[in-house]
Amino acid sequence: MRSVARSLLRTASRLRGPAGPRDGAGLRRALFLATGVAMTAVTVFVYQVNLLEKQELQTVDARFELRGSQGAPPGMVLVEASSTGCARTAPP
Repeated sequence: MRSVARSLLRTASRLRGPAGPRDGAGLRRALFLATGVAMTAVTVFVYQVNLLEKQELQTVDARFELRGSQGAPPGMVLVEASSTGCARTAPP
C-alpha cells in the first residue's frame, strides 16, 4: 500500500513539472485518477465474484412479496419454453 502511495506521489510530482505551480493540482489529478482506477477495479471484482447476488435475489423476493398474489395483467401472454419443445421446432 505504501508503494502505491509513493508511486502516486511520484506521478503527481511529474505531472506538476519542475517549474510548474506548486498548488497541488498535480497531486489532486493523480489522486482523482487513482480513485477512478481503484473504484473500477472494485466494481469489476464485485461483479465477477457475484458478491451482491444474494442481496439482489432478496430484493427480487421482496418485490414479489409486495406485489402479493395478483395475477398477470390483462393483455399479457405468458409463454413457457421447454427444451423438448425447442428441439421439436428446430429446423432440420
